[in-house]
Amino acid sequence: GKNRRIVGGSTVQPHQYPWLVALMVGSKLHCGGAIITDKHILTAGHCITFGVNYKDLSVYIGMHDRLDPTQNIFYLSNGVKHPKFTSNAVRDVNDIAVLTLEKKVVFSNKVRPICLPSQDLDFRNIPLTVAGWGKTRQGALTSSRYLLETRVKIVPSDVCGRSSIYKDNLVPDTMMCAYS
Repeated sequence: GKNRRIVGGSTVQPHQYPWLVALMVGSKLHCGGAIITDKHILTAGHCITFGVNYKDLSVYIGMHDRLDPTQNIFYLSNGVKHPKFTSNAVRDVNDIAVLTLEKKVVFSNKVRPICLPSQDLDFRNIPLTVAGWGKTRQGALTSSRYLLETRVKIVPSDVCGRSSIYKDNLVPDTMMCAYS
């Protein structure tokens, strides 16, 4: 949602998550995404909303250090949000989008699509990892230079709903709640 942070995260090894991409507006980090095919990136719907069109984005693939000048940069030919995507000041619902690259990505040990779990996998008791170049603390002005990760766990919707941070944000049918 709106809290794009990797608080308490630690730097990962370069190319540890070869499916992660950075969506940039100019030289500024805008959002993250995941490679799902050699021409498609999965990201959040809010990443192509509020005055940012898919045409404004460049996709940095295989990136670890945001300041490395030798980035593998791709451009987009299309971006489609979920047909029932909605957003307001508190939450984004059906917050998902698929971006289409102008040219195909060549896969290697440093760049490959994400492996998706089976539909019936129960995440409730599995430790999960969140990774990205998000802000490392509340109120930070810039994003992390290096790709970070942190561990989280799924929290039941009723427990999450009692939290002052999440109670107005959670839509149990389309979201899951996770924190450390």
